[in-house]
Amino acid sequence: MESQPSQRWQEWAAEEQVSAALFDLVAKENYLGRRIMAHTYAGQSDAVDKLIADESPVFLQLNKLLRVAGLAVTVEDSAGEEILARHKQATEPYSIAQMSDGERNAVILAANVLTVDPGIVLLIDEPERHLHRSIIEPFLSALFAQRPDCAFVVSTHDTALPMASPEASVIIVRSCRWEGETSSSWDASFLQNDTGLPEDLKQTILGARSQILFVEGEAGSLDVQLYSRLFPDTSVVPIGGCEDVIKAVHGLRGTSDAHRVEAFGLIDRDNREDDEVHRLAEQNVYALNVYSVEALYYCFDAIQAVAQKRAELLDFDTDTIVGHTLDEALKGLDDASLSQMAAKRCERSIRYSVRDQTPNWEAIARGDATHTISVNVGDRYEKELNHLKGLVTDHDLDAIMVRYPLRSSDVINRIIRSLNMPREDYHRMVQVQAAGDPLLCEKLKQRISPLSTVIS
Repeated sequence: MESQPSQRWQEWAAEEQVSAALFDLVAKENYLGRRIMAHTYAGQSDAVDKLIADESPVFLQLNKLLRVAGLAVTVEDSAGEEILARHKQATEPYSIAQMSDGERNAVILAANVLTVDPGIVLLIDEPERHLHRSIIEPFLSALFAQRPDCAFVVSTHDTALPMASPEASVIIVRSCRWEGETSSSWDASFLQNDTGLPEDLKQTILGARSQILFVEGEAGSLDVQLYSRLFPDTSVVPIGGCEDVIKAVHGLRGTSDAHRVEAFGLIDRDNREDDEVHRLAEQNVYALNVYSVEALYYCFDAIQAVAQKRAELLDFDTDTIVGHTLDEALKGLDDASLSQMAAKRCERSIRYSVRDQTPNWEAIARGDATHTISVNVGDRYEKELNHLKGLVTDHDLDAIMVRYPLRSSDVINRIIRSLNMPREDYHRMVQVQAAGDPLLCEKLKQRISPLSTVIS
C-alpha cells in the first residue's frame, strides 16, 4: 500500500502499520539475540565480540534517539509480549498506548528507520505535524547519523528545518500539475548550499513564491497586508529599513544562479532626487512616490470603495457619503497642522540637501577647509507652506496625501468618523476590497507604478 500514489494523501491501515513497525522492532532485537546465542553455543567468542561491537541492541539505539530528542521516556520489550514505556520520573512502566502523541510518534518513526534494510530510501512527510519544533531538529539529525546506509527525503513546510542540515540538498516545490487524480509534473527548483546568502535570506527563499517583494516595516504592518493583496502571486517580506531592503534585493539578485526566485524592493521615496530613484529602479528597488502607505489606504479610490459598501448596507447614496467624507477630511487641516506638515516635509528635504552637500572622505582628506553647507530654511518652508495651502484651496486631498504626513493632522480621524466605523475595520475593508475588486486593485497598483508594471 505504501507504494501507491494515493498514499501521499490517504493513510492506509494506520493501526496495522504501527503494529508492524513495533513487531519489526522486537523481531530485530530477537534476531540479534539469537545470533549471539548461536555463536555462544558454538564457542565462537570472536564472532560474539564482533556482533556486540558492530550492532547495538535496537532498543538501546531507540532510547538513545529519544534521549537526544530531549524526551523523558524510554521503551522496553516485556519478554516479547508487549512494548512498555517508562518515564524517567515514574517507578512503573506503562503501555505504549498511554504515551503522549509526540512521544509515540517519535517511537514509531524511529522504529521504522531502525528496522529497514540497508540501502532504503525513506520519505519522512511533514514531521512538524507530529513532533514539537524543539524535538524535530536533534531527533532527525540523530536518525540520519544512525542509518548512514540509507537515504532520507524530508517533506516539510517548516522553512527553518532545511537550515538545520546544511549538508543536505534542498529542493523547493511550489506547485504541481494534475491529470485526473495523478500528478504529472512539478514546479520545483534546487537551492544550492554554497550560495553565500545569509541564513535569513535562505529561509525566505524556501518559503517564498517565485517572486519576492521586500518592503520596509514589520510583519503584520499595514504595508504588508495591503501589498500582499495587490500582489497575491508574490511573497511580500518586511525586512526593516530601506537599506535592509536594498541589501536583500542585491543579495538575491547577485546569486540568481543558485535559485529561481526573482527579488524586488519597495521603499519610501524620502525626497530622493529623480536620478537616484532611476538608479535604484535599475537595480529592481522602487521608491514609493507617496509620503506613506496611508496615501493608499485613504486615497479617493479607497474611500469611494469603502463608501460604496457602506451605502449598500445603509441604503444611502455613494456620492453623498464620499462628498461628505472628503469635506470632513479637509476640515482636519487647520493652520497648526498645515504649518507642521509643511515643516516636516521641509525637514526631510533639508536633511537630504545637507547630505548631498557633505564632502566625501577624499575631499576631507585633501584638507578642503573652505567647503561650506548652505540651506535657506525660511525660503524652503515658505514655498512648501504656500504649495500645501494651494492644494487645500483646490480640495486636492489625494495630492496632499501623496506629499505630506497625514498623521500630523486630524484628516484620518475625520475620515473614519465620517464613515462611522473603527479604523481597524476601515483598513480591513480596504484590504478585502483590494483583493476582491479588480478595478480598485488596478487603481491602487497604478499609484505605485512602475513597480506594479514590473511585477505583473
